[in-house]
Amino acid sequence: MDAQFEDVVACVPTLTRFARRLAKGEEPVEDLVQETVTRALGHLDRYRPTGDLKAWLFTIMKNYLRDLRRKRRKVAMVSLDQTSEAGRPSASAPQIERLMVRDLAEAIRRLPSHQRDVLLRVSMDPASYEAASAALGIPVGTVRSRLFRARSSLHRLLDEGGTSRRRRRRPGPLVN
Repeated sequence: MDAQFEDVVACVPTLTRFARRLAKGEEPVEDLVQETVTRALGHLDRYRPTGDLKAWLFTIMKNYLRDLRRKRRKVAMVSLDQTSEAGRPSASAPQIERLMVRDLAEAIRRLPSHQRDVLLRVSMDPASYEAASAALGIPVGTVRSRLFRARSSLHRLLDEGGTSRRRRRRPGPLVN
């Protein structure tokens, strides 16, 4: 078993090169290699010594990356526009999720427009504050500042909304 462990670890540089080509900059290479090695070491009992170890490791990495991409495609986009029929949660969605989305949409609508614009712009492309800065015509520092304030306001608005609902439902004190 130690020989197989050492063989897997010896393949890390090759796995790294393969991950760079396979991920095409979409995924962190180190994460792909780490997950592949972790899965391989966890399932060494399934490896057939007659096969090529690198091919087995490459297959593990390809399958893992395919599963990641498939999961991302399943993530639903939720529209904040209530007039749009396509953006509404389906009838099969749990009620609590619909309430949370509705509360979030209402809280976002209540934000000042300059905070809402930054929040929505950065939500579309979280990798680049510079892109949001260029699109909105404001400095990057202002983007960061407004984003912080928008998130803080959202937390406050959502906490207040949840608290007020709980207060309405909570029965009064018991009197003997």
